[in-house]
Amino acid sequence: MKYLKAHMRPSSCLAQLYREDQRVLWEIAGFIAAFLRPRSLEDVVLGKLRERGRRRKQVIPKTVDALLKAAARYRDLAGLEIVDPGLAQRMEQEAIRLLLQLNREKVLHNEKRFGLTFNFLWLAIVADFVACWSERHGKPSQLTPAEMALLVTAGKAAVGWGAAYQETDTDDIRGLVHFRANPQNQDICELAGKFAYHVAAHLEQRPFLLFRDEI
Repeated sequence: MKYLKAHMRPSSCLAQLYREDQRVLWEIAGFIAAFLRPRSLEDVVLGKLRERGRRRKQVIPKTVDALLKAAARYRDLAGLEIVDPGLAQRMEQEAIRLLLQLNREKVLHNEKRFGLTFNFLWLAIVADFVACWSERHGKPSQLTPAEMALLVTAGKAAVGWGAAYQETDTDDIRGLVHFRANPQNQDICELAGKFAYHVAAHLEQRPFLLFRDEI
């Protein structure tokens, strides 16, 4: 907080939040910490996703092929035996369903979709949280790219990054714009917005605390 106070512009959205309710900035600090957290846990999760995806890519095509062949043979049997007239069609429908599911999972398991490389989802939550809080308190405002960059720099300083690695400029934040603009991220961005609204609503019910500026 000390770094942030020393570098934010007096007329900025961050300065306004600092003057009016520091609970908001401490909530944001948690999101920024998540944005900067080590990748070890994510690597484990991604490893499991990759293995699951690899197995499904192997099994589903073989299953689809078997279903289509079985459906064709069952149709051939219809001229010789009394058969279920809808069974072949159901097998073909199941084959199509599996193919569509496999294609959908290629999107769902795409690491870039979740912004995991740089965790841009957390920055999206920060932006939505500030916008939601400001609107709820009758002063609609949004963080600028420069303010977002300052938050990330302050976070780096707080967790002990070396001075050579602390500086974050607006170019580093452009990934958030691309993350939001990606049509594949529409659902996850909507969830981020709902989560931000939930956090803002609950923060209003929490007690005010006295914070030390030197922290």
